[in-house]
Amino acid sequence: MSLGFLRSRHRKASLLLCIGALLASVDCTIKNADTPDSGVPADAVVVTKPTVSVKTESVDSTGKVVTVADPASPLNGLTITFPQGAVASPVDISIGYADIDLANSKFPSETAPVTKLLVLKATPQVEFSRPVIVKIPYDASLVKIGDFINVYEYVNATVGGASASKLEAATPAPSVPGSLSFAVRHFSGFLGLEWARRAVDILQTSADFNVDTGFSVTKDGWFIANRGSILNPGGDCIGMSSFAKWFFTWKGLLSDTKGLYDKYRLGDPNRWQDDSCAIEAASRMQLGESAIWTRSAADMNVLGKNSLDTAKAIVQAMRDTGQPQILYVTQKYADGTSGGAHAILATGYRNGVFTLYDPNVPGTSRSVNYTYGASWGIYASGTSATSSRFQYNMFGLIGPSLFHGFDDAANIYTLAERTPCFKDVSLFPTVNLTAPTDTNADGKYEVESTTQVGTTLKGTITGGSKQPTHAVLYVNATKFDLVLGAGGSFTQKVPLFCATTASTANTINLENKDNIVEFLVTEANEWENYAGYARYIVSCTGPTPLAKVTLTWSTPLDIDLHAGTPDGQDVGYRGINYQRQSVQTAPYLDYDDIPGTGPEHLFFDSTLPIQEGTYSVRVNYFSKGSNTTAPTVGYTVKVELGFLLDGVPKYETPQYFSGTLSSVGETQSVTSFAYPLAAQDKVLSPGAQDK
Repeated sequence: MSLGFLRSRHRKASLLLCIGALLASVDCTIKNADTPDSGVPADAVVVTKPTVSVKTESVDSTGKVVTVADPASPLNGLTITFPQGAVASPVDISIGYADIDLANSKFPSETAPVTKLLVLKATPQVEFSRPVIVKIPYDASLVKIGDFINVYEYVNATVGGASASKLEAATPAPSVPGSLSFAVRHFSGFLGLEWARRAVDILQTSADFNVDTGFSVTKDGWFIANRGSILNPGGDCIGMSSFAKWFFTWKGLLSDTKGLYDKYRLGDPNRWQDDSCAIEAASRMQLGESAIWTRSAADMNVLGKNSLDTAKAIVQAMRDTGQPQILYVTQKYADGTSGGAHAILATGYRNGVFTLYDPNVPGTSRSVNYTYGASWGIYASGTSATSSRFQYNMFGLIGPSLFHGFDDAANIYTLAERTPCFKDVSLFPTVNLTAPTDTNADGKYEVESTTQVGTTLKGTITGGSKQPTHAVLYVNATKFDLVLGAGGSFTQKVPLFCATTASTANTINLENKDNIVEFLVTEANEWENYAGYARYIVSCTGPTPLAKVTLTWSTPLDIDLHAGTPDGQDVGYRGINYQRQSVQTAPYLDYDDIPGTGPEHLFFDSTLPIQEGTYSVRVNYFSKGSNTTAPTVGYTVKVELGFLLDGVPKYETPQYFSGTLSSVGETQSVTSFAYPLAAQDKVLSPGAQDK
């Protein structure tokens, strides 16, 4: 049954309500290793005085740095950096602050604010497409030690007639003395807190300090296993980790007595295979967050902390909030290159060891060592508790405000609670995929691709609360925007991840090569609560790309992707290897998107000879299409380099390059890279730092 959520408007509503009379307060004190320090009370109480308006400014798709330069203001020196493409259309940004009433606010013992409550609003309300970096000054006279200072979002939420407020850790970004920087996707209220303790007294192995959020992998984690990670298409690691954290944080407000582990299992405690309700909840959360997850992988500077700073931020966040924390884990190799990424939860800390929840391994508590004054140990993950296929040695803290607001996860929860889950003909349209087809009734749609790595998806999307006109399509986490035709019809050409041998019939996991095709039917964004959803598995027999270059752009035009080969030839439209026509070498262009927004791909095919040497990547403004004048267009190029490891493609962390084209005929050089690609046997750097 649905709990009947009243949509919380914590991003619109004032964050300045005096709710102290409604919420119980409990004093929290530092405890020794035998008595865990679980952080703040179940509800965080921050009582503030009236808001002081400081500035309002407009921001558009070109990006902007908004600055407060007023020596008389406590926000003097504040900056908000909007990268290009963070907003699609003009947005008014308002900046204000409120003094915090220390006499009536409740914070953990030895913890006090070092900033004002920063109140940020966007009109119209919007979730940013790329991380926005906020730098807020703090009052140095209020800092006692300076070892533990974190920024938190102050979140108010309402369910039915009940309300609660929480502190949620923000995503740290590189800071300069006198200020704190953090990354967000939506605006709200934010404040900086200092925990007046020395890091050596908390993080040194002999410090005898313990913090435990109470998160249990056999109660609060998912019972289903993650079907993959960012290293392999189809994984839900950030969706599963962030939803598990959200549910643990707010289940008291939801009046839900069950932990996530026991939900949606059809009553069978030994049922470990994928359950439809759990899959859809995890997939919806992942879909809503995958775009910003990919961007965060590209914008790793938002996690630019060294090992000590990261460890301090995680411990303080667990202690101040009583919540597990989302960790972005990745790989840094001894040769200086970087590998793929994964999302897990930190659930506690004791004497140099962080306890972890990993959605790849349900029901099993994990851990990683941290050595004060040195670095992190190596954390191994895979498809079982004993697997060490993926090894991580770099760690970053991610706050929920980089991904979602309360409502986003609450809507998914509400729909998962329906009987049957996510099924309501009055709300959800039906997705019918007519091509390709499941030719052998194995639950997969087969594609035999011999001339190009890709296929054309065809079908209809009809019904729901109103006939949809738009849908979002994800193919292995690559996003396509579908505009539906008459009768809800669609046709979309997409690239596929293919293998030279038939893919396994087992459940999707880290080891296979199938394609995950997911439809999310929305009007404006991925989080709409009436969205229809459908998931398909496409099995592709054909060449596997060892590297690929992807081009997307902002306006429906004819923009082309090209590469120069080591022997001086051009790959792309009107060049060699266009759609593998008489192709003898790699790379090749898969198709020419006219007039659209991409993606177009250059593939390095594992079955074709690849010239050794340097490849240069370019973009060309070929045609303005039906536009009267040629509009300026922004573009993004994604470069994924990989190598075969035990016959399985393994990709490095993608690189992203952005730019602007302003006239027909303009060509810009984007980047270059050398082939052969990274060596197969990569060794993790034993002393890697998180920066």
